[in-house]
Amino acid sequence: MKNLKLLIQDAKDVLDDLNIEYGPIASVTINSRAKSRWGRCTRVGDVYRIEISSELMGDNVEWESAMNTMIHEMLHAHKDRMCHTGE
Repeated sequence: MKNLKLLIQDAKDVLDDLNIEYGPIASVTINSRAKSRWGRCTRVGDVYRIEISSELMGDNVEWESAMNTMIHEMLHAHKDRMCHTGE
């Protein structure tokens, strides 16, 4: 099982190094019920909640795939980026 805290910090470091903003993330949780998606970002008031599939956190999935998903969901954590509009 991957270390969730390390995954979050690595994703933040990548986005910070690229000067890409993301909104306030209230929580990142592992969802053991999600089977058809690896990640999800929802807005609750002025903060965002990210869910990551437990399947993605398994040792059989490459770290890079987990990082790409975490970065993708963190990019959604911005007032102008909740949709897949091509930005």
